[in-house]
Amino acid sequence: MHSLQAPSRKYRPSTIFVWFIMLFASRWMFADAVGSGTGVVRDVSGALVAGAKITLTRLSTNAVLTRVSDPSGAYQFVELAPDIYTLTVESPGFKRATLSQIVVQVDQAAKLDVTLQAGDVSEVVTVEAGAPLIDTEQNTLSNVVDTHTIASMPLNSRNFLDLALLTPGATPSASGSQVTGFNVAGARTQSNDYLIDGISNMDTQVNGGLSSFRINDAVQEFSVQTSVPTAEFGRGEGAQINAVIKSGTNQLHGSAFEYFRNTILDATDYFAKHTAGGRKPVLNRNQFGATLGGPIWRDKTFFFLSYEGFRQVAPTVSSVLVPTPTQRASIKDPISKSLLAFFPQSQLAGDALAANGTNYTSNVRSILNDDTGLVRIDHTLTRHDTLSGHFITYNGRVLSGGPTPLSGGNTNSPLSQSVFVEENHTFTPTLLNTFRVGYSFNQTNFVVQDAGFNAQTIFTDVSGSPLPGVVNATANPTDSGLPTVQISGFARLGAATNLPQGRKTYLRDLRHRQRLVSVRLVQARVEVRISYPA
Repeated sequence: MHSLQAPSRKYRPSTIFVWFIMLFASRWMFADAVGSGTGVVRDVSGALVAGAKITLTRLSTNAVLTRVSDPSGAYQFVELAPDIYTLTVESPGFKRATLSQIVVQVDQAAKLDVTLQAGDVSEVVTVEAGAPLIDTEQNTLSNVVDTHTIASMPLNSRNFLDLALLTPGATPSASGSQVTGFNVAGARTQSNDYLIDGISNMDTQVNGGLSSFRINDAVQEFSVQTSVPTAEFGRGEGAQINAVIKSGTNQLHGSAFEYFRNTILDATDYFAKHTAGGRKPVLNRNQFGATLGGPIWRDKTFFFLSYEGFRQVAPTVSSVLVPTPTQRASIKDPISKSLLAFFPQSQLAGDALAANGTNYTSNVRSILNDDTGLVRIDHTLTRHDTLSGHFITYNGRVLSGGPTPLSGGNTNSPLSQSVFVEENHTFTPTLLNTFRVGYSFNQTNFVVQDAGFNAQTIFTDVSGSPLPGVVNATANPTDSGLPTVQISGFARLGAATNLPQGRKTYLRDLRHRQRLVSVRLVQARVEVRISYPA
C-alpha cells in the first residue's frame, strides 16, 4: 500500500528572504527624497546589448556609479540625488556613447535608453539628454518645482511651499482652516504630508506641515504628488510634498540677500486713498540671509549652510468703544471700578462718539521676529557607502496686540527643528540598503499680555474673599492674568478664551521616519522595497 504525499520542496534562504520582504513591503515603506534612472541599451538595428558597462557621473561632486546591462539590455540606477548627471556606455565593437545634461528630479524616474553605433570604443558619440513629454516609468500625477522657479518667482513672504499652487489641481486652503496651505483634488489641507529629505515634518497635533522654516534659498527642488499616494508615502491621502535640501559641491558657492518693505515704499490702497483721514497701514519688514556651500574634502565631503532672518513691525488700526466720562462716574460696583483701569480714556471730548460708534483708536502692536538656520553635510565613506545629514532650526518671537494697548495681547515663542541622518550602502548593483533616522520637533508657547497679574485681587465678594473659579496667580502663574471680560459693545478685556496655551509635538514613529531601514532589490524591471522600525 502506498501513501500519497505532496513532494517536498526545498527553498534556498535567499528565496525565503525575498518572499518575506515582498509580503511585508506594502506595509513598511517610506518615501525618499531621491530620483532614479532606468534604460535599455540597443544597437542601431534594435538588438539588445548585454554586458555593456554603464557609468553615471554626478557633475557637482564627481560621484560615480557603475552598472552592467543584463541579458535584456536593461539597467537601473536608484537612490539618485536630484542633480545633473552624465551617462557613458561602453561595449566592445561599439563607439562609446555619452548622454550629457541628464536632469534627475525628486520622485521622478529618468528614461535613459541608449543606442550604440558600431565602431571603435575610442570613438565617442555624445547626445544631450532631453526631458520626456510623458513619464512612462511611473503612474503618478506630480509636479516638480525646481531651483530656477523657486529663485525667480515672486513670493511675498518667501515661503517656497506657496509655489505648490503652481501644481494643477492645487487650490489655497479655505479661509478659517485650522491649517493654512493648500489642498488638492478636493482633499482636506490636513490630509497633506510634508517631507524634507524624505523625513516627515508634521505637527501631528493639528496634522499640518512645519511650514515655518525659512529655507527658500536652501531648497533645491520639491515635488507635489497629487494622485493617489504611492506605497512609499501613504501617510495622508492628500498631496505628498517632498523637498530636497541643496548639498555642497566641489565649487565654493554662496549667496546673500536683503528684502525690504516699509510704509513709505508701499502704495496706498484704494480705500485709504478715498476715505477722509484714511492712512496707509504701517509696515516695516526686513528679510535677510545668506547661503554658503562647498567642499570640505574634494570629491568626498561637502557642506551647505543657510541662514534667514525675518523682522516685521506692522501695527494694525483698532477702533473700539471705551467707557465715557459719564459712564465712568456712574459706576459704583467695586469690581467694575477696578476693571476701569484696564480701559484707556476716551479720545473724544465728553461723551462724544465717532460716526462708527467708537471713541478710541490706536495702532495695536504686531511684531514678528524669527531666525532659521540650516546645515547639511554629505560624505562619501567608500565607493559603496554615502552618509548625509541635516539640521534645521527655527526660533521666533511673535507679539500680537489686543483691542487696546492696555489689555488682550499675547506673545508666542515658536520653535521648530528637523534632524535627518541617512546612510546608503550598495552591496551589489542589484542590492542596496538605506538606513535613515529622522526627528522633528515643534513647540508653541502663548503667554498673555498681563501674565503674572492676580485676578483674585479684583474679583472678590463683599467680604473680600476671592470669587470661586478665579485663578490665583500665586498658586498658578501659568494661567494668571485677567480673565476674558466682554461687555456688549465695548472693547474686550483680557486675552482670548483659549489663552494661555502651549504644546510640544515630536515625530518619532514609523510613518515619521525616525528609525527606518530600507532594503531595495532591483532585478531587471522589478523593484521591491521594505523598511521597518530600528
